[in-house]
Amino acid sequence: MSQQEIFAALRGGIQFKRQAVRSRGAPAKRQKTAEPAPAAAAPAAAAAAEERTPEELNALRNRRKIRVAGADAPVLLPDLPALAALPGCPQALLDNIAALGWSSLTDTQMQSIPALLDDRDILSCAPTGSGKTGAFVIPLLIRLLRAPPRAGADRSPRAVILAPTRELATQIAREAARLAKDTGLDVQMLGKGDEEAVAAACAACDVLVSTPLRLATAIAAARTRFEAVEMLVVRQPAAARTNALAEMMNYYLYLRTP
Repeated sequence: MSQQEIFAALRGGIQFKRQAVRSRGAPAKRQKTAEPAPAAAAPAAAAAAEERTPEELNALRNRRKIRVAGADAPVLLPDLPALAALPGCPQALLDNIAALGWSSLTDTQMQSIPALLDDRDILSCAPTGSGKTGAFVIPLLIRLLRAPPRAGADRSPRAVILAPTRELATQIAREAARLAKDTGLDVQMLGKGDEEAVAAACAACDVLVSTPLRLATAIAAARTRFEAVEMLVVRQPAAARTNALAEMMNYYLYLRTP
């Protein structure tokens, strides 16, 4: 299956809004600040950042060299108080962010979090060490907590994160589990095991992290079900082969096949 055929098939089941986020330059340095008290809930990211004008937010985006392509780009999420003000953002998640020592949002988090919470499909490019894992895990957890599970969630994960190597998958699973602590959401990494153990691990978790090959093996051997999957994250390293993304998408189409 060609890359064009893969994306054409994906458009049949997923609404693409052509939102792309690019963050270039050096990773943002986290400034030590006092831990903010959670703000009152606001209806959207725009309301959470209402104390800043659109001109100020655009100036911040330009100053941080955040490049955005796409129609109606969501307003920038400037800081952690704005994150705390988002509806459905649990206190446990904010506590976990504080426990990790994060005192501010990085460039890619500022734009990716509101875009994903706005139900966009995005492509985010950012340097190593710029907080990409947090940029997709934080909104992923908030969205899972906001919405009721789909039918079949008792035997299927609700989100799948694909990473090209086991090392990267392990790193993502570790950080996602730390962010999900005490939220009621379970994060698992798909590893080796017998058919029953693999199927049980997939069915019991909310977020499944895996490499494409391990996932394909689990599907073929354990007949794992994925009908309740709501979100897919494909983590692509900068040095990957040009067709690696297409290969991972091909595996996703395979796992979506009844």
